[in-house]
Amino acid sequence: MTQARYFLGLLALLSLNACQQPAAKEASAAAAVSAAPVPAQVEAAVAAPVPPAPEMQEFLKNYAVGKLLLRDDGPLNGFMGADHYRVELFFSEVSRDTSTTNRYWVRGMSRYKKTVTPLTGYITLDQVQDQPSPPQSKASRSAAREQNPSAYSALGEFQLREDSVHRGAGLFAGQVVVDFVVAGNGELRIESLTPQTPSRNAGIKLEGTWTSYAPARKKPVVLAYYLWNYGDSVLKNFNVGERGPEVNPKYVHLGWDDYWENNEWWVEPGVITARAATDSL
Repeated sequence: MTQARYFLGLLALLSLNACQQPAAKEASAAAAVSAAPVPAQVEAAVAAPVPPAPEMQEFLKNYAVGKLLLRDDGPLNGFMGADHYRVELFFSEVSRDTSTTNRYWVRGMSRYKKTVTPLTGYITLDQVQDQPSPPQSKASRSAAREQNPSAYSALGEFQLREDSVHRGAGLFAGQVVVDFVVAGNGELRIESLTPQTPSRNAGIKLEGTWTSYAPARKKPVVLAYYLWNYGDSVLKNFNVGERGPEVNPKYVHLGWDDYWENNEWWVEPGVITARAATDSL
């Protein structure tokens, strides 16, 4: 956090009002998560946030890192289950908690096997660390640091509850990493300087499990923002494009048949449906 100390001097340049939702909206989001009915056998209690170290607490208070999960360029993509079938996750609302500034209440939806399910939950960030230097020569590393001197990784946990009224719904839970840089004007943006970042070059990574409500069965899950950087670590030769990213045709049966189609399922009305009863868990 040596660089974090340096950039605390830029906090006055950051407009917190621009990145926070009204208090009433935040309280509503928190209440919705707390009230969401979840079967007892897979209930995960809303854990009290871990208080960050004082320096990190000040950093996370003044930089709304969690807002980086609110993307306008589409959902996170990833892999779920032993077969690594495609899963998508989109956040439509991200609101900072009014009393715990390192926790964010979220709303959104998931899509798995063409079925869209609404969800609510929270993401808590409790640690910030400097990103490692790129594996280059000393001169190249120095140049990279001068260009992106404030490169960090924020780490924490997430819990996302799919609406239990939808058949086949479940609970996402696990660890979150956000790689980002702080520009000179205080603006944040997603960026991984090297594959050795905690996100493994994914930019944003959510990794953990999805547990179905009935019956209670678990599947491993991982989602990434920079899918093309991360996909090969899950499926061998996932990206086979020579001039650009292209999914290996042998993985089309795992849900990657429409990646390049202009199908904005997260904004289309009337797409929220229950998971098919035949969907194997």
